[in-house]
Amino acid sequence: MTRGGGVRSRYADFWLPAALLGVLLLATGIMSITGILGKLNQVGLPNATTGSDLLRVLIVFAIPAGVSAAFSWRPIRFGLATAAMLVLALVPLGSQPVIFQQRDFYGVHKVVSDPAGTRHALVDGDTIHGVEQMSPGGLDVPAAYYSPSGPVGDLFSAEQAIDSSWSVAVIGLGAGTMACYAQPQQTWTFYEIDPVIAKIARDPSLFTYMSDCTPGAKVILGDGRLTLARAPDHSYNLIALDAFGSDSVPVHLITREAIQLYLAKLRPGGVILFNISNKYVDLASVLAREAASLSLVGYQRTDTEVTSAQALAGKFPSAWLVMAPADANLGSIPQEPAWHPLHANPMQPVWTDDFSDVLTVIQPR
Repeated sequence: MTRGGGVRSRYADFWLPAALLGVLLLATGIMSITGILGKLNQVGLPNATTGSDLLRVLIVFAIPAGVSAAFSWRPIRFGLATAAMLVLALVPLGSQPVIFQQRDFYGVHKVVSDPAGTRHALVDGDTIHGVEQMSPGGLDVPAAYYSPSGPVGDLFSAEQAIDSSWSVAVIGLGAGTMACYAQPQQTWTFYEIDPVIAKIARDPSLFTYMSDCTPGAKVILGDGRLTLARAPDHSYNLIALDAFGSDSVPVHLITREAIQLYLAKLRPGGVILFNISNKYVDLASVLAREAASLSLVGYQRTDTEVTSAQALAGKFPSAWLVMAPADANLGSIPQEPAWHPLHANPMQPVWTDDFSDVLTVIQPR
């Protein structure tokens, strides 16, 4: 090897690992700004986070490891490339500014923003409970699992008598997104177990759904089933169950006795709506069996097709289920091709207050 070649090779021992680290840091920065990882992680359906997990492994480990192996014949170059890989592993991919954070008995609740401050998201652990576009044109427009083009939008636009006489109960407040489906003079009541969540949803600097769309809505703190039980019978036209988005499922909200309670609180012609978006548990099969045992009709829509424009507007894939004593209660939903009738497995036991078996409905990953 010539002297000049040796010098160039020694220089390469330093600049090649530095270039590798720079390129990979740039890639992670671009992903953070554009929200690529955020979009992959903001989905509550089975296998939805697999893409982000693979992407992290590829960027943080696979590519640097391959390059490091190619440098193994140069100890200094190999060592520095390996060090670059370790540095990159410490970088939080897709991190977002935290604008609110508080811990309580129920966990650590965060509201995060994108770097430009145009989108707020309520995050609990690895589950997102609500998103709002804070830029003009995005305020008060339901996003995330509640998009107007998704199942919730279907229900509120169905051909049924949704008018000012409606009274709506929502168990599980989140960011208060569903509030912006309210019409003037309707009565909305939110049942929320966590007082910190109630504070977040009511703070217009974090989310404007409640303050703008239902400023007079009641928020009743406490366990949703126990507090709903205190309401007079035949109080509501719609009861929405939106408490199943996290890894743990509040089983007592989906037993047969719980559904019987909801039916008692419905007015004639009423509807029960369930958010069954969940990464781990097949809630549809449980609810289908219970609907059959109570002679109820039910329909499910799993909305996984999200266009690039819809994703930019904050829409997530979601799965929802409606249940009622008769098809007539559901307006045009039974005729919508995207909605499918529930099919119960007669061999599956009915979940009751005395029996449930989550292990039998775990979704394959």
